[in-house]
Amino acid sequence: MPAAKVAHAHAHAPTVEAEVGLEPVYVWDLVVRTTHWLIFFSMIVLAITGIDLGRPFLDSAPGTGKFTTGWVKIVHSYAAIVFSIAAPSRHIRMYLAPRRTE
Repeated sequence: MPAAKVAHAHAHAPTVEAEVGLEPVYVWDLVVRTTHWLIFFSMIVLAITGIDLGRPFLDSAPGTGKFTTGWVKIVHSYAAIVFSIAAPSRHIRMYLAPRRTE
């Protein structure tokens, strides 16, 4: 049997979810998931850039004219802004949002 026919045959095979009658349920709404990932990635960026500001490891060679530490400070500042907006908004939403999502 050619590969295309095998893939086509499996495309119409019933899944376990369909056999049991299950459907996906989103426990967390879009705002909670978005703020979660914004907080996660901003913390990773803040950690890496903070370590680099304390003990530079992304530094360029002297005399190359690159402004590496300046760029690291800029990225660190923007990550701090993202974190400073996402974290309090997540906490505010925790108290003001409905208990469960539909």
